[in-house]
Amino acid sequence: MMAAPAPLGHRKNYLKTRKVQKQEELEAVQTQLSQTLSKQDEVRLKRRAEDILQEIEELDKKIQEIDKQETSIDYIQHYGSIRMLR
Repeated sequence: MMAAPAPLGHRKNYLKTRKVQKQEELEAVQTQLSQTLSKQDEVRLKRRAEDILQEIEELDKKIQEIDKQETSIDYIQHYGSIRMLR
């Protein structure tokens, strides 16, 4: 099978890197939550954790979209080459 065009691959790698960064950021927020002293800090950190989780979900959706595009491209390339052989 042929690889997906470079722009999709680059975008997917970028999104995966961003996802890892967001996961690390979420871990840091969770660590801070376990050490929080004030209610105000706790509320602020919980909101930040929710925002980060939402960002991770959005990144996952974008990665899944690229996976679908790559699958479609691979399918077309594979079956297009079979037709050419006939």
